[in-house]
Amino acid sequence: MINKKKILLSASIWELLRFLLLFITVLVVNISIIRANRQSIFWLIILCSGSLIMPAGFLLLYYNEIKYGILLNLLRLGKMLGLFSSLLLILLEPIGPVLQVVKLVFLPFPITPVILLLFITFFDLIFLGLLLSYRMQKQEPEISRSENLDSLPDFKETQVHDL
Repeated sequence: MINKKKILLSASIWELLRFLLLFITVLVVNISIIRANRQSIFWLIILCSGSLIMPAGFLLLYYNEIKYGILLNLLRLGKMLGLFSSLLLILLEPIGPVLQVVKLVFLPFPITPVILLLFITFFDLIFLGLLLSYRMQKQEPEISRSENLDSLPDFKETQVHDL
């Protein structure tokens, strides 16, 4: 069985790697726009920087699962929204032939952005499955051993005397 802490750490590393891969892909696809207007790279950074919430959230869960456990549902929602937008782009890609012409070179292999997006979406689906199956550990209240939970408290009668 995989340790839960390792899942959170690997999810954080994956989200950071995913951010970098998508950022580089969008940068290469829009390189002509960026060369024409150097200021547009800052717009791209502003647009993509919201994706860095995911690795930060996973790191917080890795650090203290009980304290930051409330983030788990938000991370699930963020992962689902990211997958939705990726699947939407994959479905709409045949309409726009622009991205099929552009080739990215990673190591010696030329890769189209759509193939890279399919690769990222595949791993996103794996991490979404892990996220949906992940259960938080509930912190049980501490009970002293002297308390007996099976019995009721002792019944005592109190007499009130008239003065």
